[in-house]
Amino acid sequence: MERPTVRRNWILGSATGLFLVAALVVALQIIGTGNPVICPESTNPNWNPYSGTAAQATACGLTVYPLIGTTKLPDGGTRYVYQESGGNTTTENVPPKGFNALDASPSERALYGIPSEPPVTNATAYAHWLMEVGAIKHFVQPPPFLYSVPDMTNLGLQQPGS
Repeated sequence: MERPTVRRNWILGSATGLFLVAALVVALQIIGTGNPVICPESTNPNWNPYSGTAAQATACGLTVYPLIGTTKLPDGGTRYVYQESGGNTTTENVPPKGFNALDASPSERALYGIPSEPPVTNATAYAHWLMEVGAIKHFVQPPPFLYSVPDMTNLGLQQPGS
C-alpha cells in the first residue's frame, strides 16, 4: 500500500513544481521586458505626440529632446531649456503674465521671438504688424519635451510632394 501513496505524492509534488517553475519563467520574462511602451500612432494615425509621453513618442520612432530645466528671467518670464543630441541645448522663452507685445521694447520682443516693428513709413507692413502683434492674447506653455521626425531622405523614402 505504500507504493501508491508515494507515487501520488511524487505526481502532486512534480505538478506543483512544474507550476512554480512556469510561474517563475513568466515572472522573469515580465521583469526582463518590463511594460513595453507601444506607439499610440499604430492605433490612431492622428495621435499628437504632445498628448502622450516621451516614451510613447520614442516608441513611434521620433527623436525626443527632454526639458532639462527652467530659469526665471529678470522680467518674470521663464526660459525653458531642452537637451538636444550632441550636448547642445534649445531654449524657449515665455514672457510673464500681462506681457503686452505692443508696449514691449525691441529687445524684449526679440527675447520672446516677436517680430520687430517695421517702420511706420511702410504703412502696409506696419498695419499688418499692429494687427498680428496686437492680436497676441496669451503665450503657450512649452511642452515637457520636443521631438523631431525621422529624416525621410536618409531612409530612402520620398517626402510628400517630391
